[in-house]
Amino acid sequence: IRMPSQKEKKGLKRLLIEKEEAVRQKAVTEIAGAECICVQGLRDILCFSPEEIRILTISGIQRICGEELSITILTQDSIEIRGKIAMLIFANGTMEETP
Repeated sequence: IRMPSQKEKKGLKRLLIEKEEAVRQKAVTEIAGAECICVQGLRDILCFSPEEIRILTISGIQRICGEELSITILTQDSIEIRGKIAMLIFANGTMEETP
């Protein structure tokens, strides 16, 4: 069995770091049934009403539609939304592209 060279080790380490950075730059959305959505990677709340919440994340814009929507947890980079969730729309890019 051949041991990897220093050059190969550095290349693998760089690849792992790049992969880890790519994961960190994506928002993570967890859906628990039709009543709860948790999003990590929050940048801003663009729109808020009991029928629609639109948020800007590091991956783009997410639009949550439904009834009796409320923000139950809000931190610097995450949000939890509860209510009767009917629809979740993802839009990559800028606010001008938002449906």
